[in-house]
Amino acid sequence: MGLHSFSPGTARLPLPHDPSACDDGDARWCPLLAQVGAQIAGPLSAAIERVQALSTSGRIDALSLQRLGEELAQARRVGMASQQIARYASRRVRQSHERVDLTAVLQAALAARRPQLLGRGLPLRTVLRQVAVIVDPALLTSLLDALLDWLAAHAGSAVEVRLDTKAWPVHGRLACRFRPRAAAPGDSAADEAEDIDWQLLAHAAAVMGVALERRQEAGLDSVTLEFPRTVNEQMQGLAVLELDDPHPSTRSRPLAGCQVLVLSGRRELRSQVRDAVRELGLVLDFVGSVEEAAAFCGRGLPHALVYESLLRGERLDRLRHRLESESPDMAFIEIAEEGWTFEVSGLVPGSVGRVGRQAIASALPSALTFELTRSL
Repeated sequence: MGLHSFSPGTARLPLPHDPSACDDGDARWCPLLAQVGAQIAGPLSAAIERVQALSTSGRIDALSLQRLGEELAQARRVGMASQQIARYASRRVRQSHERVDLTAVLQAALAARRPQLLGRGLPLRTVLRQVAVIVDPALLTSLLDALLDWLAAHAGSAVEVRLDTKAWPVHGRLACRFRPRAAAPGDSAADEAEDIDWQLLAHAAAVMGVALERRQEAGLDSVTLEFPRTVNEQMQGLAVLELDDPHPSTRSRPLAGCQVLVLSGRRELRSQVRDAVRELGLVLDFVGSVEEAAAFCGRGLPHALVYESLLRGERLDRLRHRLESESPDMAFIEIAEEGWTFEVSGLVPGSVGRVGRQAIASALPSALTFELTRSL
C-alpha cells in the first residue's frame, strides 16, 4: 500500500517562504521545474513534428489536426498550472472565507465535467451528502477543478465520488476512488500520478488549509480531501463551526456558536463586519440580496440578521416581519450608511439596533452581544 498525505498548510514540495526550505535554497524546487519543463516539452515536440510534416507535404488530415490542437492545449494547460502553483506558493493569496454549500458546488463541477469523463470511458458514481464549509468560494472552485483535471488524466476506470462528514472531528470529507490507467512506457504509475496536476492540487489544498491524502491499495487509487472548517447542523439544531480546539471556552465568548446572517451585496462591508466580530466565535453567513436571505432563512433561522440600510424597503420589511413572527427572539441590526454611534433596539415590537458604518469596528461586537444575550 502506498500512502501520500498532505496536512493543512503543507505540500509535497516546500513553499518558497517556508523556513524549513531555506537551508536547501532554490534547489528544492528543481524537481518541480524539471517536471514542468518535461510536461511542456513533450506535447510541444510532438506538435512541432506535425507542423514540420505539414510544411513538407502541404496537407494535414483531420486526425492530425485534432492531435495538433490537443498537444498545444496540453502545453498551454501545463504552463497555466505552473503559474497557479507559483501564485499559491507566494503566500500572497487573499482569501474571503464564507459559508459555501460544498455539495452544490461539487455537483455543478461534476455535471460540467461529466461529458468529458464519459468521452474518456470514465463514468461517475456519486454518493453526495449535504455538507457546508467555510472557505474562499473562488479557491474552492479552483481546488475542485484541479482534482477533476487530475482524475481525468489518471483514472482508468469508473470514478467513485463520495462526499460525507466525519463523526469526529466534524470535518467534511470528499473521497474519490478509481483504478489507475496503465503507466506510459518508461514511467512508473507513481511518477505519472504526481505530475503537474497533482502538484497544483496539493498547493491549492495547502493554501486553503485542506488536508489531502492519496492511498494506493489493491490496485486502486483513492484521494481524500478533508475540510477542517465544516458547518455542523446536527448539534441541537444550531449551525456551529468546528474549531481547532474541540472544547473551546465559552466563558470569554458567550456568543460562540451563534449564527448571524449578514445581508450585504458589498464585499468591503462584508469584510468590515467579518473583521469586527472575528473574536466572538460567531458563525457568519453572507447573502447579497433579500431574496437570498429569505431562501436561507427558509432552510433554518439564524440568531441574528445584520443588514445594510441601503437594502431597507418593502421586501426586507416583509421578511423581517415574517422572521419576527417565527422567532420573536431573533436580533436585528441595521448598518447605517453614515455615523459613529450604536442605538440599541427599544422595547417596542419591530424596533431594531443600529450601528453607523464608521462604528462597525468599535460598536458592532457590543451591539451583537447586547442584542443576542438578552434573549439567550
